[in-house]
Amino acid sequence: MIIKDFEAPTINIYSPTAGEVFGNSTPSFSVRITDDYLDAMWYTLDGGLHNYTFTTNGTFEQAAWNDLDDGIVILGFYASDDLGHIGSVVISTIKDTIASGYYHKFAQRRREI
Repeated sequence: MIIKDFEAPTINIYSPTAGEVFGNSTPSFSVRITDDYLDAMWYTLDGGLHNYTFTTNGTFEQAAWNDLDDGIVILGFYASDDLGHIGSVVISTIKDTIASGYYHKFAQRRREI
């Protein structure tokens, strides 16, 4: 059988949203990934240094979240299909564990500009 597939998997991120602020608790994620020949799904919190596979929506790895410094966190979601096409979507969120909410206030000011 010959498979004609020229498209990478499509990824839609429902949560978290870009610019959303989180503290010490690991955020949950909700994505929809579609492809007729979907093979694997994974995410990264650190630019690809560490990748975490998943099969359903859930929460990010707590240990990985704990290792991140406060500030902007780049979240990348990826999916591959049986033919090797890779789809990706990247957003940034904010980790703010400081009681003063410094990073949260910074994010608010950036949105106002």
